[in-house]
Amino acid sequence: MKYEITLLLAINRLRFLSLAEKTLLTEKVKTTDRFSTVSLDELQHFIGRTTRIQTWDPQQIATLAEGDGISLTRGEFAYTFYWDATYPPLLRETFNPPFLLFFRGRLPEPDFPSVAVVGTRYPTGQGKKAAFQLGMDLGAAGIPVVSGLARGIDISAHIGNIRGGGRSIAVLGCGIDRVYPASNEKAARDLIRSGGCIFSEYAPGTPPLRYNFPERNRIISGLARAVVVVEAPQKSGALITADFALSQGRDLYVHGHCLGTAAGRGCSKLVNEGALEITVAGDIFKDWGLNANPTRGPAEKPSHPLQRELDGNLLAYAGEYFERNSNG
Repeated sequence: MKYEITLLLAINRLRFLSLAEKTLLTEKVKTTDRFSTVSLDELQHFIGRTTRIQTWDPQQIATLAEGDGISLTRGEFAYTFYWDATYPPLLRETFNPPFLLFFRGRLPEPDFPSVAVVGTRYPTGQGKKAAFQLGMDLGAAGIPVVSGLARGIDISAHIGNIRGGGRSIAVLGCGIDRVYPASNEKAARDLIRSGGCIFSEYAPGTPPLRYNFPERNRIISGLARAVVVVEAPQKSGALITADFALSQGRDLYVHGHCLGTAAGRGCSKLVNEGALEITVAGDIFKDWGLNANPTRGPAEKPSHPLQRELDGNLLAYAGEYFERNSNG
């Protein structure tokens, strides 16, 4: 049965429900008009459990969903539901995937592998360079980087991936109609222009609340074949993504540059628990059994870098020059 888009948008706003409960509620009410009259007792009967919500106003939720629908018709963003053919297949296989994903840009190729690159928002200079290099070399090999468009490791990996020729994928912890932090808006525009995609499961207008980010981390790992933690101290949120990666059966790697340092205590813990250490993108390819040329680290500064930058062979980032891998 094909359901009204407004009904689906309304049910998507019920963040306290799981995917299975949202699907069940959709099948029970069938129309937006019926949804608008559902009492809290009925809702709890439909899903088979008691909720902890303090207020319940389905009419207001339906009104907000109508606004979401207007934004969709204006082409500000698009959407894909769990049962749509366009829904990312790897994500669909995970536990409690999003009922709906809003997106901007071009949906990633469903059968092409991607690599999530994550880490602290407050990296060392070496951490930023390592994330950029890894993202760039993955991009040169045609592999998208998935990350959270946050400060630090995330944005360095995204920018490297874009400049390496990749179609980067970002997952937001806020509504699809904004970028957080705002300082990364230019990078978000570049990501979309380069053929990448920005996802969010949150309705337009949703602020970047603190508890959104651990939730969105399951999507970052769920979209990827592998997760690389570039730099993470002991209590970094990137370790949550690593936990999701393991529970979802993803390959888990740790970048070796920070091992044995305070900035990399979380990474050291992951290695001790069995994560594989890598230093270049080629290490991932080898672990996957692919024939790939080894990637290179930061290049020595040439006497005339400008011409090489203009040729697209030398990229500058964070005060360093990086050799673009032409073999990707």
